[in-house]
Amino acid sequence: MMSGSTDPWPSKLKQLTAQPHRQLPQEEKLQGQLPLTVRFLNAMGNFRRPAIREQALRYVMTGPLRPNERAVIPRGIADTPAGREIRWEWMKEHFETITAWFPEEFLPFLVFQAGGCNLDRLEDARAFFAIPEHSAPGTERQLTRVAD
Repeated sequence: MMSGSTDPWPSKLKQLTAQPHRQLPQEEKLQGQLPLTVRFLNAMGNFRRPAIREQALRYVMTGPLRPNERAVIPRGIADTPAGREIRWEWMKEHFETITAWFPEEFLPFLVFQAGGCNLDRLEDARAFFAIPEHSAPGTERQLTRVAD
């Protein structure tokens, strides 16, 4: 980040995400490589400083991202045990907004946000998804898979 600037995100990322229904540039269509946008978003999810993590998660909520791109940063944050807890708490806090991004048939898979071999988080997930407003058809089945 440049001195005096309050925006931590590179201008290239802003260019790539400026249009929600954009065509991928030719440079992103390289065989065997993730699109440049996804690589930037993945990197944003791998920062360990709490303030930067918060900014990255805020960008998930406010940035001009496609629904599938919105999952990249939280997935990166969850690469550590502490990050998995951060992702789970963030998902619960923003559940209504997050569920609006995806078709209903994808909602049962949100239970995997509670994954990571933590029995307390699993019990919390069971309680959270037991609330009828949080449970789409198929949620209980996917929650069983998280527990395995």
